[in-house]
Amino acid sequence: MLCSCLESTAQQAVMQVNEYAQVTLSGTVQMTWSEGSLQNEGIFHAGTGSTVNFLGTTGEVSGTHPLSQTTFYDLKMDVDNEVVISRDIIVGHQVLFSSGLLLLDHATVTLEGNLIQEDELSRIWSLDNDSYVATHNLYNVPLAQNSGNLGLAITAADGIGQVELRRHHLPIAANGQTGIQRYFHCIPVNPGGYPGTVRFYYFDAELNAQAEQTLTLWHSPDGLNWTNMGQVTASTLENYVEQEVVDVSGYWTLADINHPLPIDLITFSATCVGDRVRVNWTTAELNSSMNFSLERSEEGSHWSVIATLSAEAEDEPTFVLEDKAPLREGLYRIQISNEHGQVRYSPVFPGGCNDRPFFASIWPVPATDRIHLQVQAANGGNLAWRIMTIDGRLVQEGTQAYTQGNSVRHFDVSGIAAGSYVLQLHLSTGGVPQLFKFIKN
Repeated sequence: MLCSCLESTAQQAVMQVNEYAQVTLSGTVQMTWSEGSLQNEGIFHAGTGSTVNFLGTTGEVSGTHPLSQTTFYDLKMDVDNEVVISRDIIVGHQVLFSSGLLLLDHATVTLEGNLIQEDELSRIWSLDNDSYVATHNLYNVPLAQNSGNLGLAITAADGIGQVELRRHHLPIAANGQTGIQRYFHCIPVNPGGYPGTVRFYYFDAELNAQAEQTLTLWHSPDGLNWTNMGQVTASTLENYVEQEVVDVSGYWTLADINHPLPIDLITFSATCVGDRVRVNWTTAELNSSMNFSLERSEEGSHWSVIATLSAEAEDEPTFVLEDKAPLREGLYRIQISNEHGQVRYSPVFPGGCNDRPFFASIWPVPATDRIHLQVQAANGGNLAWRIMTIDGRLVQEGTQAYTQGNSVRHFDVSGIAAGSYVLQLHLSTGGVPQLFKFIKN
């Protein structure tokens, strides 16, 4: 299909390009989808001068064939909610934001031009670290060069050469600090140190509960080992943080140096000991600024604090609190907080003195790479498990053994697509299957 026009508009709810098929827009064609989508398994090429405009509430660009190609020239966003991009695309000129999010779902955007009018309410977003928007540009003695308007302005006294700049949209952990919901990866074609100045721009919507007034730049050569580079200037009005005399290549993010996030639980349990319930838990690391509260509920809706504990008085990341007047079938959870008011909860777990033969809970929800199954059992056994989509389609299955007492089982969900799922457990002892709903980001 070849469309070559001076000025025309095509409206179509769904366009499906089959394998080996090709659709080409030539000239100043304007193609508008209202509540529409492009399902491309072949080649969709919107050439120079053309415009594809998404209107209505939502839109989608999808496809699974590894050899298919999707290229836009001008891509306009004017939707109420979001346009989901679930396959790699190329934008030859610009993405023009009017309203709505451009949501990347395990997809990349190769930007050969600029992002125009991106703001707090209309911008690129993603739910996974596989997704990013990238530019490829020449940095020839750059002066505040902000390629593609991605938000990383670089100044250097010497030429850097060709650089790929990627912008991701999830927080990244930097030596125990979890940053804002944006980080950059600056990749020069010619590796080496390139001293210069970096100005990092951000949106308020990406702050991820960080204190904006004390954000500093963090740098890593490999995405694993991070250094706090501080700042030489910053503006909460213009939303940027800047530092001088740094190696501009590598990974960059922003984090509040005074604002570490609550740490993660590794194991936790609640068991009856005499006339009391003893709650034990361990954390990934010991952080003296953490405070813990043991909360109890009868029905899982209304919670009361039973006891508190500060990590400051502990030498190891292993903790114990007791409920001295337990319910017969009480439910418990642990609240982790810090001095800045950030809070995280453990999964709910039973621990009354009328122990159940089997109880399980899962965390974290939402999940990224793995989900953990915490099991409390009167006796050991085996369980058959299935991960299914909400409509019942099987995604993964297997069997695992569990032991008497408390144990943790792990499930790798890194390879499944983002969405809502159900973990189904069948015990070797019989009974009704147990179901746990979770979200994969």
